[in-house]
Amino acid sequence: MMAEISRPSLPSPASLGTDGVLPAKRPRLADSVTAASAGGGEWAEVISQLQPAIVALKVTTVRSFEEDPASTSQGTGFVVDQVRGLILTNRHITGVGPVRATATFDRHEELEIEVLYRDPVHDFGFFRYDPARLRLTRCAEIPLDPQGLRVGAEVRVIGNDAGEKLQILSGTIARIDRNVPEFNTIYNDENTFYAGAGAGTSGGSSGSPVLSKEGRAIALNAAGQEGAASAFFLPLDRVQYALGFLRTGLPVPRGTCLAAFLFKPFDELMRVGLHAGHELEVLTAVPDATGLLIVDSVLCEQEVLKAGDILLRLEDKVCTSFVELEQVLDSKVGGDARVRICRGGEEIDCEVQVRVLHDLIPRSFVELGLDTLHAIGYHAARRAHLPLDAGMYLAKVGYVFDSLGCGRSSLITYVGKVHTPTAEALVKALADIPHRQYFQVSWYELADFRRDRTMKTGFAKMSRAWFPLRLWRCRGGAMDGTPERWEAQDIAVPPPSPPVPAALAAPGGFQGGDPLVRRLSASLVTIRFRTDRRFCTEASPNGFSEGAGVLVDAERGLVLTDRHAVPQSLGDVEGTIAGA
Repeated sequence: MMAEISRPSLPSPASLGTDGVLPAKRPRLADSVTAASAGGGEWAEVISQLQPAIVALKVTTVRSFEEDPASTSQGTGFVVDQVRGLILTNRHITGVGPVRATATFDRHEELEIEVLYRDPVHDFGFFRYDPARLRLTRCAEIPLDPQGLRVGAEVRVIGNDAGEKLQILSGTIARIDRNVPEFNTIYNDENTFYAGAGAGTSGGSSGSPVLSKEGRAIALNAAGQEGAASAFFLPLDRVQYALGFLRTGLPVPRGTCLAAFLFKPFDELMRVGLHAGHELEVLTAVPDATGLLIVDSVLCEQEVLKAGDILLRLEDKVCTSFVELEQVLDSKVGGDARVRICRGGEEIDCEVQVRVLHDLIPRSFVELGLDTLHAIGYHAARRAHLPLDAGMYLAKVGYVFDSLGCGRSSLITYVGKVHTPTAEALVKALADIPHRQYFQVSWYELADFRRDRTMKTGFAKMSRAWFPLRLWRCRGGAMDGTPERWEAQDIAVPPPSPPVPAALAAPGGFQGGDPLVRRLSASLVTIRFRTDRRFCTEASPNGFSEGAGVLVDAERGLVLTDRHAVPQSLGDVEGTIAGA
């Protein structure tokens, strides 16, 4: 049942001016916001000016992608460029696959928006809307001020906390040097500090601006801690960097050395090999430094750096922050960066390759029989410590791979003897397999991969009756600075497999036991019914049921069963005679 959408009514003739034009749009506060509730007169003025720039987002993920199922979510965003119609929000709000999204503005105007950019690592992204379509809402934007993020700064987090439109939460920045929050998910931010405050944010406030008294966004609300008032804010250094390219219509260069760093204080680093001379050298160059960056994890393709390496110098300069690290990596995309590291007390000078980070994020996927698969990608490969070409990630289990017995988030590595590192390789391996034919598959179960790294092998049954084999590719976005668009390519259906000879298809019966059982064994049929969940009228919510039947007419192939086994006519029914 769809929720009713509130739309603004057209103005009455009495509300028009003498010249028949709508009166000028004036700043206004939300009905529930007063100077007292906002925390003071200065805050009320700031909020009244910036309120039209804050929007409520409704995002529908139309295909399962990575760990995000096909579903609808809510969040917050805010306009950072009113001329070009750019809205800043979190990456976990924009999603990582194909989405449909709408933004509800201050005067309850609802506009369709499209994904312009999602950062490959950090938790931010941009939507774009058409500013010319706003009729009632006053145009406004919130300027970014990364340098305004300081300890002790009084802030307001304005967004749709807990799904409620325009909630205002107060807080004070307690720290700005926190390592990234760790979640038990495939995606996790890296190579950045986070700020912390006791703002008590919850679901729906993701993507909210963290505002200063000067009316500027100094951070982006990204996460919170359950059971506590702690809120985690993303600094805006890389956000401002990306926004500069998007305003000019250019792609955003993002580089990586295939390593995730953490910030550690000097005392901790002394335990893993840092010398007192190193500390003195850093303090001479950066007097207020308290620590250095250390490699936390690396991808399999990184052969120079190792976990535990302490970063002493980057491009011959002392590097003590993530901002400096990413500035160098983004400027060296496609080249090499000079680094000096301390490994077990020994200084090592080396060069590391800087790869294009956008190339390591899946931008295509394969659909087949309700199954959805895409390349393993940077984040899943890092978490499972597998090569980037290890295989195809099973984001949604459908008809084909469910028959194999593998679960969601499995990694399909081989189809037969063909390695499947990319979507194109998987399509080529599956293209010639006819409907209902079994084929061999090798896979890993990533859900339990840290305990069991055994490659499994089994047989899946091809299903082409419901949906064709289809390859989707993403155009635009991070690659050229234009909005994302997904294009589909249907793969031709191969000819059906030849019928099985009757002599080979004849089932065997029980050899012992009761004589009546032996006579009836060849007539017993196992019934399996499946349908798409979208077409469930009388079937169970998962669209699957199983039961028994009896072969009552061998010549016509008539099987008697009940409505529990086959609850509706729209579906796929399979029968197994005598267990053969």
